[in-house]
Parts: sequence; C-alpha cells; structure tokens
Amino acid sequence: MVGLLLLSSLVTAQHSLISQEGVFNSYADEQQPVLSEDGSRVYFTRGHHEANSGKKADPGDIYVSILDDSIGWTSPQHIDGSLNNKYYNGIIGFLNKKDLLLYGTYETSTTPTGLKGVSWAREIQAITDYSKAKPMAIKYYKHRSEMNGYALSKDGTVLVMSMESYKTVGAEDLYISLWNQQGRYWSEPIHLGSVINTPLQELSPNLSADNRHIYFSSNGHSGYGSRDIFVSSRLDDTWTNWSVPKNMGPEINTEGAEMYFNYYPEHELAVFTSTLNSDGYGDIHFLDLSVEEREEVLEQELILVDTEVQESNLAAPLV
Repeated sequence: MVGLLLLSSLVTAQHSLISQEGVFNSYADEQQPVLSEDGSRVYFTRGHHEANSGKKADPGDIYVSILDDSIGWTSPQHIDGSLNNKYYNGIIGFLNKKDLLLYGTYETSTTPTGLKGVSWAREIQAITDYSKAKPMAIKYYKHRSEMNGYALSKDGTVLVMSMESYKTVGAEDLYISLWNQQGRYWSEPIHLGSVINTPLQELSPNLSADNRHIYFSSNGHSGYGSRDIFVSSRLDDTWTNWSVPKNMGPEINTEGAEMYFNYYPEHELAVFTSTLNSDGYGDIHFLDLSVEEREEVLEQELILVDTEVQESNLAAPLV
C-alpha cells in the first residue's frame, strides 16, 4: 500500500505539546484528552478537583487549554455553564468546527435527571461559551457500567464505545455505532467480537484516521501493568473481524494503567493517560511518535488520510 502523506495547513501544534505535561496535570484525575482538528486546543476531563461544578466529589468536568503564539499552552480553563455539571462530563470529538459530541449526564426536557448518554452542543461565541447540550439517539442503547469510553472517527461517521451492554463477554467490551444520516441517529451498537474483547475490561477506544485500526486499553490481554494500550487492525468491512491485538510497547505502557491513547499522524504526536506516579489518578502524557515508528508496531504501512473533515460528511445534528 502507498501512504498518502497529508501536510496539514495548520501545523502550529506540532511538537509543541512535548514536555508540556505540567500545564495539564494536577493533583486531580486527568483523562480523555482530545486535540482539536487544527491542533490549537486540547480538551480533557478533570475529575475530583475543587474547581469542578460539584467540587471534589465531581467525577469529571471538561477543561480546555489553548495554544497562544506568544506564551504557548495556556492554563486549562474550566468550561462553565452548559457543558459541565455535578455528573461526569467529557468530550468525545468534533461533529464539525462548531459542534462538539459529548458524553455525560445532562438534564433535558426529554430525559430524566441522571440518565447517561451521548449529546451535542454548539459553540456560540467563544471557545468556552456553548449552547445547552442536546441528546443524540443511539438505537437500542444500554450502558450498565460506571466506566465510560467514547470516541468519534475523524470523518464523524463512526462512534466507538467501551461499555457493558448486550453481548458483553466481560466487564466492558468494545462496540461501534454508525451514523444514519437520513434518520439522524446512531445505529444499534455492533459488538467487535472475541478477538478484541475478553472476559476482563476493554476501555477507552480510539480509531485511526482511516478507520482501519483501533487503539484501546485492556487488562484482558498480556501486558506490562494493570491496563495497557493495544492496537488491532480491521480485516474487512464487517467491523467484527480484527487482527490479534498488539501491545504498544514499554515506551507507552507501564506498571500503571494507561488509557485514552490517540495518535495524530499529521503532528506525529501520541496522546494518552497513565496512572504511574499519580496515586491512582490519571495524568496526560504526550509522546513524539513518528509515522515510521507507528508502522513498526502495526507491521504494515500506515495510510494517512486527509484529517480535515468535510462539512458534507459530518454527522451534523439538526439545529
């Protein structure tokens, strides 16, 4: 296969996050980091922090750090108002340049207080000013676990999830759901099968930009610590036929728990979290990882695709 190299029109964030962990990490639990399409923002969830909506009892609020040309990455800002409340709140990905896909518990006129699920919100005027979160439907959705892990494909058409639901063989398994553009809903979740899923936990999945590879955290495959990052390749178009997962190696995995791995080939940047040396809470880590190094783990050439999502392909909700 011939790799199609994309030179992003905005590469200001390339390598600028390396060795900047101190900007993002605190005494609290940092998880679920997501880099914006242009590389200028990092969103993440911070749990059990005094500045959260529910103070230290709050399991997670959304924060954002912005790349400033003059000072570098800014101190993370708590997104007040509509996106954060006393329940867990996290950003899954970007439906387009204005709309965020969210996971959490939001009070609406159609869902009772305390119901978890996927929602969306629109940026109004500034990075920290958003509309009220609105629910998005997933057909036959059922999530019995307190653990969460959701990610959106770069083209906005595939939602990948870790949850305890129908056909789950362990505590949490991996599923995908496909966007139905005509019906404006997410399809019934598809269980990814027993090659990936084990009787233990599979968590915090992410898809590569070409939707051919899945990264996830697991304590059910052989690893270095409590949970390691693995990668598996999709072998056909069914979403149920996958290669045997490969451990991402000791440069990433430790005796702690590693989660929320994502790779941004246009920046040659890997982002993940680890509980090593953080008293059981997560810290965000940035790793300079070249395409060639990434291909060594895959043992195949990495196909790089245009990561700039086209407006016509977005899973844009009705306004």
